[in-house]
Amino acid sequence: MYTMPEQLTTEKDDIELIPFWALALATAKHIRQDLEREYQKNPSTYYNAARKSKFYNNAFSQRFSLSTEDAYRKALGMIEFCITKYDDDTLEEQFLLADASVTMLFQKGYRKLYNMCRNIPRNNSIDFDELVVQALNKNSKYVSSEDQVTGTIAAAYFFVNYLVEEDQIENQESMDELILARQEYVQTLSDDNLFYQSDQKDEIEHYIKELPKCENFLFSFLQSPDTYHPYLPFFEMENLSWNSICEEMQFTQQDVKKIAISYALSRACKDMPSQDLKSYAADVFFLLVICKAYRQAKDYYFTHNQEQIQLQVDYLQKTVKQLNTTLANERALHKAEIDRKNQQIANLSTEIEKLTRRNQYLQEKLQKSKEVEHNGIHMPPDHSLKNESKSYAEEADLEELDVTQMKELKKVHGVIVGGHPIWVKKVRAQLPNWQFITDEESGVNRNLSIRKADVVFFVTAHLSHTLFDNMIAQAQLLKIPIEYLSRTNVKLSFYDMYMFVASLDILPITSSS
Repeated sequence: MYTMPEQLTTEKDDIELIPFWALALATAKHIRQDLEREYQKNPSTYYNAARKSKFYNNAFSQRFSLSTEDAYRKALGMIEFCITKYDDDTLEEQFLLADASVTMLFQKGYRKLYNMCRNIPRNNSIDFDELVVQALNKNSKYVSSEDQVTGTIAAAYFFVNYLVEEDQIENQESMDELILARQEYVQTLSDDNLFYQSDQKDEIEHYIKELPKCENFLFSFLQSPDTYHPYLPFFEMENLSWNSICEEMQFTQQDVKKIAISYALSRACKDMPSQDLKSYAADVFFLLVICKAYRQAKDYYFTHNQEQIQLQVDYLQKTVKQLNTTLANERALHKAEIDRKNQQIANLSTEIEKLTRRNQYLQEKLQKSKEVEHNGIHMPPDHSLKNESKSYAEEADLEELDVTQMKELKKVHGVIVGGHPIWVKKVRAQLPNWQFITDEESGVNRNLSIRKADVVFFVTAHLSHTLFDNMIAQAQLLKIPIEYLSRTNVKLSFYDMYMFVASLDILPITSSS
């Protein structure tokens, strides 16, 4: 894919090709629909680029018909966007889109010229004048005006700089002069003095004095009682009100000068029939009004056309986007709040479940306490360690402590009385700060350990009557909470210890994560 030749606007500063490239696309009427389709891919961007161009609303663009000027402005916006330097990397995709669109339009609008340039062998030279002549002959179907001829020259300039090496071009100066000549013409369009010779100045000044002043134009040519204009019925037949057209029309002394210049030029032409100034001015006045009305219509169109509507649509779309963003943010906040509430509900449900289990646990322990009070203090029934392996497999589906709960259990000043050495070894590894009183460990200061305890657990599966009697008496004397551990599964024992400690409010119940 070819890219827009930026060097044309940098290396040759005296040549301004932009308006002629826009003209080339605008006057290729068979691609008008293609131009509109490509323009609508990014209308607001192209419109803004066109509005910033010095070629947007000048004497050159205003001389076209309404449809051609509309096409010219759209092509101008696309071309200006392609070659304007923007310090914004986010626009790269738009640049590529515009570049591809402009290149495609030139190729389709001037297909034969494009193929001629593309098929020139590398070792052959090309005469630019001859290239343009051949292109005009082959494209005669689409070429009918001076503007279209100028467009063909600009398109040739476009393709030559794409497809042909510079050393292949003959008559490079002629190529530049063709554009420069038209560029000079464009720059002088607004100067009325260029339409007549200097020796005609006095003659024109005489005609100006003979013509009515600008403020008396309308009365002089239309409302004078002794004047009849045969053109008026045509307005009625076209269902147009002449008075309505002229009602808000402003005439200036420059209009008077234009009529005088036009009359002088007509008299200088030998093939023109002679006509007195008054009748000529009356006829030309009708043309002046029509031209002004057409100009007003064009101005009104470009003020209220789809480009302006597009800007309003863009604004509304931007507003909608902002509102959607705000709505999305609010929805996100609402969802976050709902998620937070749901998490709270889940946490509360977990806590309720654990509290329910604790309550059940406390109810069972209360019942056991009542049995102890009723029967007196006694040693719980002996349990043999021969069933320990089976006990580890039992109740495997019961809840175990999580990491946080285990950490909290370690903070308690607990004492464990009894327990098989293997069981004690495993529990001590997890609760190193706890005190363990067994028949096998006689060196422990049992009374000191009990006095510092928050809670005392008696392991009924492996506990002598003597040790039980001594320790429970101490615990009751010190009013230390006591509990019995009957399950020999270490993990389940941790769970029983934690639930009992939690029931005493020594530590809070922590939900499992």
